[in-house]
Amino acid sequence: MSNENFARRRGLHICVITTVHRPDDTRINKEIRSLLKMNYKITYLAPEGDYTAPDGVNYIPLRKNLSRLKRILYSLFGVHKIALAVNADVYHFHDPELIPLAKRLKKRGKKVVYDVHEDYPALMLYKDWLPKIFRKIVARLFDIYERSSQWAYDGVVAVTDAVAERFQEAYTVILPNYPEVDRLISFSRSKSPVIDQESVKFVYFGTINHSERCLGEILQAFRELKRRYGNQVFLTLIGPVFGDVGKKMIKENEDIVEYFPFLPYEKALRLASEHDVGLIIFRKYKNSLISSPNKLFEYMALGLGIIASDIPFWHNIIGEEPWALYVDPDDPKDIFEKMAQFVENKHLIKMARLYAPKRVKKYDWSICERKLRGFYESLAES
Repeated sequence: MSNENFARRRGLHICVITTVHRPDDTRINKEIRSLLKMNYKITYLAPEGDYTAPDGVNYIPLRKNLSRLKRILYSLFGVHKIALAVNADVYHFHDPELIPLAKRLKKRGKKVVYDVHEDYPALMLYKDWLPKIFRKIVARLFDIYERSSQWAYDGVVAVTDAVAERFQEAYTVILPNYPEVDRLISFSRSKSPVIDQESVKFVYFGTINHSERCLGEILQAFRELKRRYGNQVFLTLIGPVFGDVGKKMIKENEDIVEYFPFLPYEKALRLASEHDVGLIIFRKYKNSLISSPNKLFEYMALGLGIIASDIPFWHNIIGEEPWALYVDPDDPKDIFEKMAQFVENKHLIKMARLYAPKRVKKYDWSICERKLRGFYESLAES
């Protein structure tokens, strides 16, 4: 098919692929809904799960609960066979382990888009499943591999400027993790600033681990908060725990924490909206310093107060609002003190319900949707 026909063809067929993320992954589904608005035909290959595909999307469930090695082998062979059978015009993939598949599809004349959610080499420096002695060399080798594979990418979708800078040889668009603001606000209590004077409910929403997401420090801080304020304070954790250390911590603190390991995205949002303060406490690793976490925007849209790591990039997003407090992520005492500020000053919660959803509107996904449209139009003409 010529580039001219590619550009003019109505109902362009795009195959979106992930073998790592849940089928209801926030970023992937925002992009799918945007692509549907462009009258594109969408086939979605993603792990099986509790997921209702939007109208117009052909969802093909993939095997899940595989070990990392088995999943990679499945990506190379099983998913490759399924992807070829789809026979799409464009393959938009979301996982670095699918790079070999991208190369094979490119050699078959398909257009390929790599959606880069993170600085993956930086992440590898802190992954518990990698022995520390090998992390630097593995991260370096993967950095070389990912960059040297740019010939296979017709386009790269990057989550931040810093991530995009790693792919200077490719046609790149930057789509931050901005939220669909109106959709999220519909889950919130922002229209009702009345607060429960008897308690403050804290929530963490997302992937949970100790090495990156400071689970131990959060639990230590909250145990002290519970000792001080008793039934005035509650903590809910929503999301999967990775690593034996994290799972042990949850088990040891089940007397003070309510934990929901797996919830469909919309149910998790509704549950999070019933709380007062959202926690986003990441260690100051390289990837965190340049990341654009979904939960940062979700908390604001839900009208929650925020306790966040003292990261300059996040300051720029949230601002110096009184309902957003910053902490040293490695200091449980600092985390405790910021939690206590919300308990002692409940007007901060009221301010968050009133003003946080207003601030997040400047980061609406519609900005990214326009960029995604332009990206695909330019891709067609390349």
